[in-house]
Amino acid sequence: MIRTRFAPSPTGYLHLGGARTALYSWLYARKQHGEFILRIEDTDAKRSSPKYLNSIIESLEWLGINWDGEVYFQSKRIEIYKEYAKKLISSGRAYYCFCPAKGEERKEEKELENCSCINLPSSKTKELENSNIPKVIRFKVPKESVKLYDLVREEITFQSDTISDFVILKSDGIATYNFAVVIDDALMKITHIIRGDDHISNTPRQLMLYKALDFKIPKYVHLSMILGSDRKRLSKRHGATSVTYFKENGYLPQALINYLSLLGWSTSDSQQILSKEDLLNKFSLKGISKNPAIFDYDKMLWMNGQYIRKMGIKELTNRFIDYLKKEKIYLSSKDKWYQEIAALHQSRIRTIRELLPQTSYLLNKDIEIEEDAANSYLNSKKTIEILKEVREFIALASDFSSNNLEEVLRNLIAKLKIEAKEIIHPLRVALTGTTASPGIFEVIHLLGKEKVLRRIDKVIQRSE
Repeated sequence: MIRTRFAPSPTGYLHLGGARTALYSWLYARKQHGEFILRIEDTDAKRSSPKYLNSIIESLEWLGINWDGEVYFQSKRIEIYKEYAKKLISSGRAYYCFCPAKGEERKEEKELENCSCINLPSSKTKELENSNIPKVIRFKVPKESVKLYDLVREEITFQSDTISDFVILKSDGIATYNFAVVIDDALMKITHIIRGDDHISNTPRQLMLYKALDFKIPKYVHLSMILGSDRKRLSKRHGATSVTYFKENGYLPQALINYLSLLGWSTSDSQQILSKEDLLNKFSLKGISKNPAIFDYDKMLWMNGQYIRKMGIKELTNRFIDYLKKEKIYLSSKDKWYQEIAALHQSRIRTIRELLPQTSYLLNKDIEIEEDAANSYLNSKKTIEILKEVREFIALASDFSSNNLEEVLRNLIAKLKIEAKEIIHPLRVALTGTTASPGIFEVIHLLGKEKVLRRIDKVIQRSE
C-alpha cells in the first residue's frame, strides 16, 4: 500500500511551502488509494509550542487535508530511537563520542572529521560510559558514494568523503533529525517521501542509515522552493506566508488549495481552476516541475475572487456573518438582510473580508463623505434642490423594493426633465459617501427609508 506522510515541527505556523508539501503528499496517497500519515516532529522541546501545534492541525483541517489513524509525536518515541541507536553500536556502525564541549554547547549537531573516540578500546569506552561525562552516539560513515534516485530529479550522487561521522543521539538522549526521521519512516512503512528540496542535503545521511539498519528505502520526491516576486525564497518580506493569515483574512480553503497545487505542478491541458475532485483525478508526480515556483499574491487574490463568485449565497452569507460576529456588529434578526447584502456585493469582492469595508455604508449608522466626492457632486445649488425633491418622493414611497424605488425615481427624472445621472451620482455620494457602489436602487432598498432620509437631510443641512 502507498503510504505518504507530512511531518511538520510545531515551532511556527504552517508555512505555505509546508502546506503545499502536505497537499501533494495527500493527493498522491488518495489518488493511489493509499494512506496519508501526520507525524509531529516535536523533539525540540525549547522551540516547540502547543500554540503552533494546534495551529498546524487547525490549518490542515481547514484546508480539508485529512490523515489516516492517529497523529504520531516524535517526543513519545524517544525510547524507540535509543533502541535502534544501540543496535547500530552493537553492529559496529556507530560509537560513543565523549569529546568535550566547546564553548557553551556541545558539538552535537556538528560532524567531526577525525573523532578519536572511534578508536577507543572497549575497556576505556565502558569506563567512560559509567562516568558522568556527557556522551553522544555518532554514526560511522562508510567510505563509499551514495546515490539518490529522485522521481522528479532522477539520479543524484553524493560523495561520502564530504560527510564526517554525524551524531544520531545527543547527550540528552534525544535523537537527531536525520536519525529519528529514518526510524519513523521505516517503522511507519512510508513508501514515498515528498518534501522540499532543502532536504536534499539530508538525504545521503538518511540513505546510509537505511542501509545500516537494513530498512527498505522509500522513494523520494524533492519539491523546488516557493519564491517571492524577487525570486528569493518566500518570506515575510514578500507578504503573508502562513496558512493562518489566509484563513483569518477571508480567503477560501478551496481557492488556496487550488493555487498551491499549481506552484510546481501542472495538468497536461494547463487547467487553472481545479476543484479538489479535479485535483484527485488529475494529480500525478510526472506533472511536478524541477523549477522553482513564484507565489503571486495578485493571482491568489484573483483566484479567490473566482471561487467567491461560484459560492452559493447561503454559504457566502454564513461566512459574512462570521466576520460580523468577530467585529461584534452582528444582529441575529437581520439574517435575510445580510443575505441580500452578500448577494449584491458577491461580484465585487475577492475575499470575504472585503465585504466589511465595502458594506460599511450599510452597516454603520452614519457615514463620512469623501471630500473629493462631495466637491464633485454635492456643491451646486441645483444638486441640493434635486435632492430635496428626491427626499419628498422617497418619503412618500410605501413600497421600498428596489424595483418600485427605480420606478419612483424614474418618474421624478421625467418630472424634472433632467438626466438620470443628475440624481443618481449625487444620491450615491449622499448615501454611501463614495462615488462607487452597487446599483443605487438596491442601495436605497437595503439602507431603508429612515437611513436614506437622514443622510439626505444631513447633506441638505450641510449646504445651508
